[in-house]
Amino acid sequence: MSGHEAFPLHVQQQRNPQRGATGILMAMALFSLLATVALVVDIGSGLVTKAELENVSDAGSLAGTRELAKVYETLGATTSYKDYTLSTTDKARIQAKIDSVAALNKAARVSMTVLSADVVYGVYDTTSHTVTPETKGVRAIQIESRRDSTANGVVPTTAARVLAIDSLSITATSAATLSPLGAVPPGTEQLPVGISSFWFDSHSCQSNNTIQFYPTGTATGCAGWDTFTDSPSNAAKLKNILNGLQDGSYTSPATTAGATSFNFTGGTVASAFPDMVALYDSKKDASGNWTVLIPVYQDTSCSNPTGSKPIVGFAKATINSVTSAPSKAMTAQVDCGITDIGAGNGNNDYGTLYGLPGMVE
Repeated sequence: MSGHEAFPLHVQQQRNPQRGATGILMAMALFSLLATVALVVDIGSGLVTKAELENVSDAGSLAGTRELAKVYETLGATTSYKDYTLSTTDKARIQAKIDSVAALNKAARVSMTVLSADVVYGVYDTTSHTVTPETKGVRAIQIESRRDSTANGVVPTTAARVLAIDSLSITATSAATLSPLGAVPPGTEQLPVGISSFWFDSHSCQSNNTIQFYPTGTATGCAGWDTFTDSPSNAAKLKNILNGLQDGSYTSPATTAGATSFNFTGGTVASAFPDMVALYDSKKDASGNWTVLIPVYQDTSCSNPTGSKPIVGFAKATINSVTSAPSKAMTAQVDCGITDIGAGNGNNDYGTLYGLPGMVE
């Protein structure tokens, strides 16, 4: 060999273990990011669907409970809604109303139906905040609307499929109830008489419901005559009110249970009895019945009320017997009834419900 001998140069490149680990971590981070995005996208969509189902349940329970009130309105004074059991026809009528309202709503772009098995008829329990199923005296309706395998189909996912989550099952529950009448507007009360709350301790609109509006001050006549909010409360003013109610020149005041007090005359106002009879004669129907809304005043006895008494609720009564002199008597039946006049949410239930329901769940 001449000159410098040539030696081949071999360079061995070392593998960097950190680069491989970094790649794995980046892949894991990318998957985690995709999973997070998937969850955010589909959970957000699920929450929107949940809100839409709540709208379906709200609307359906309100519509169904309103239809329940209409069923009760057809019963008449002789049948107590508290003793009434909804028939198959009644429930079909209510279900049809629920279905018609549900069909107007969509959840995740699907028109809704509500299964009859998801409709609960009962009474709202203010302690558990749920509707307790009942067969008689139903006052509340609870509805569960669904997007699941039972009804309306599951909600398909999009991005969450990377996590093997292909669908979501979502439900929503709402309830509405009929509540005791709590307030009435001017002109609603057509007879200046109130019933003692004490009467309801041993009587009800379901049974033993006969009461005398004249004479009063006894266990049979557990009531009293008033001049509404007018003062002083005396026989002369009572006669003027009776005549004004007959010819339309007097308007009874707006009344709110728990806030309004009426002025009671005390005693049996014999001089006003002919005016009471004249008012009844002008209002009674062909069968001799006149149904009126009567305030219930707070008292602990059946003695004739005197002076200002707080009004704590309302009851419906049908006057069906008036006897003139010499016996002079006016007898009525206290009814379990429904009225669309006024407002609900009364604190005391004396058998008269407000016909427009309110949400409770």
